[in-house]
Amino acid sequence: MDREEERMGMGMGTGLNTADTERYLELHKKEIMDQIMNKIFKDMPQLIKITGEPFTALVNQLTKDVPFGTMIQLALANALMYSLWCGLQSQRLKEDKELNFKDEYIQQIQDVINKAFIMGRNYASEY
Repeated sequence: MDREEERMGMGMGTGLNTADTERYLELHKKEIMDQIMNKIFKDMPQLIKITGEPFTALVNQLTKDVPFGTMIQLALANALMYSLWCGLQSQRLKEDKELNFKDEYIQQIQDVINKAFIMGRNYASEY
């Protein structure tokens, strides 16, 4: 196994280790939520300036499409942009002939994103 394969966790035959990521999210969801609420969103609405940049344009579009406060649009814009990037990057890794990045890895990445969302919904009753 070469260095890139080792870095990507390839060659182990078990796929990606998203179960550990899911456990981490479950164990640390309060810390993660506290960081989001206290550090990331505290001053965010005042920092957003209307420009043509993709993030701000997406926030503006989401404000029209999801007219419930401003925090959900900011978080959703980030989640959508990073999910878009994860989809692109995982597909590019799969298409790289030098890597052994399998379809199941792409599915595992998508699944862990979806599971994090569900975990957040379930955590709402505890928060």
